[in-house]
Amino acid sequence: MNNIVALLRFRLIQSNRLLKDAGYLMVVIVAFLTLSVISQGFVFILECPPEVYGIAAFVLLILLHNQRKDTVFLESLFQHKYEIILLYCLEYLLVQLPFVILFISTGSWMKLAVAVLSSGLVSLSAKASTALFSSSNRKSGIRFIPLSLFELKFFLERNVLLIFILVALLGLTVYHFGFFFVLILLFSITIMGVFVPVEDRSMVNWSKYFVANKLLKYTLAVQVLLLPAFCLALFNRPDLWMWYAWAYGMALLNLWMFITYKYSRYAPDRIEIGSSNALAIFVLFNFLPGTFIVSLIYTIINYVKAERNLIAYYART
Repeated sequence: MNNIVALLRFRLIQSNRLLKDAGYLMVVIVAFLTLSVISQGFVFILECPPEVYGIAAFVLLILLHNQRKDTVFLESLFQHKYEIILLYCLEYLLVQLPFVILFISTGSWMKLAVAVLSSGLVSLSAKASTALFSSSNRKSGIRFIPLSLFELKFFLERNVLLIFILVALLGLTVYHFGFFFVLILLFSITIMGVFVPVEDRSMVNWSKYFVANKLLKYTLAVQVLLLPAFCLALFNRPDLWMWYAWAYGMALLNLWMFITYKYSRYAPDRIEIGSSNALAIFVLFNFLPGTFIVSLIYTIINYVKAERNLIAYYART
């Protein structure tokens, strides 16, 4: 039990470090300016059916769990299986803490039970889900994605299960429009991992406006997923078209932000670009109306840097 308390305390320290990197003042200002939007988001969560919240929470927590790099280390700290299950359950309840507080304060006991249940199910199925993702991480050929989109192609070849989850969320959009927003969030999280590896310079067929062409190619390619989801959500609840358009636009902005970030720092001798905590905060804040302006300016600056950076490497050779 002491190990569990110490690890949970460490998670809180990590969260504090994340906010510190982003800047406490910026977080407070953005939260204050978007208070009404956050309130509307909470109202939406309260009004959605419990099964919608449960499925969304379960899918996102499963993906979160299988992106963790510390599972083997954590399991080595505990002698009994129930201890690691309890740790995972508490951690994933902390992830849902704002919603847990919301459900308790409003007396939404069914949704609170669903939140606890989703955390418990993810914790209990941790071993099985890790094994399933590990088997899906074995590279398998995907022919329907062209080599010109090699970042996305290579990423999905090692994460085939993600394709099925995204398609499933697309289908569930017919049942409830809320799954459209879950799909957009998952898409944005996925993009964070797609553009981390750095390709060899021989794979970059450099030409003038290389980054602009890549932005155009990926913008057109992701319409295979985003456009049908947008149409299905619109068919389900046409009165929310402005919210759909906003989420759709923010998904594209996240895509552009990561592409320009990658090539603004591209160097052939690197293995990975990596992503800062501030960039992850940008992704979350992009979904709050008004704050996207900061990310848009950041993306434009990175685009200019990216084109100049590639010219420095390739135009003179």
